[in-house]
Amino acid sequence: MRSPFTKTMILSLAILWLTGSGFITLTQRIDTSLAASAPPDAEARYVAQIVSRTLPVRETTTVLYLNGKDGGDNYYRVAYLLYPMTFVPYWSWRRPNAGGDVWDSSVFATRKGLASIIRRHHVRYIIALHHPKFLSLLGFKPSASRGLLILFQVKNPQSLRANAQFNSSFHVIKQVTLP
Repeated sequence: MRSPFTKTMILSLAILWLTGSGFITLTQRIDTSLAASAPPDAEARYVAQIVSRTLPVRETTTVLYLNGKDGGDNYYRVAYLLYPMTFVPYWSWRRPNAGGDVWDSSVFATRKGLASIIRRHHVRYIIALHHPKFLSLLGFKPSASRGLLILFQVKNPQSLRANAQFNSSFHVIKQVTLP
């Protein structure tokens, strides 16, 4: 039979071992998470830097952010970095974490859906990254625009109602290759 001191020591060592191994696992998970978020963070800073040098950064500037490969995280990163600009909210509380197809849903990828969003939110500028389907509506080829950041100015929102001159409503302000 073991003494109470021995039992206490064994229990203490077991707790110490479990705590230490849990801490190491937690540290590894944190490191992995930080490593995975570094490229999107860098891209968001780059996009924000380009946009802030090109567009007026003020509350009255309304932007539609379209990203062909982002599920929403960089939307929030870029919107945070470009505060006080107004970003068109896209999030669906009926479908939280909708995934990478958010920007390619019909609301963001058809002429009718985009015209409705632009008129409703009084959008003046569009940020397009990684070839969202919006670019196909304007004749941009996916292979040629996948690694690009393209800034558009919405020139004539009224022409979007007629849907006849859709392409002429958008003027490319800046086109930059993403790092």
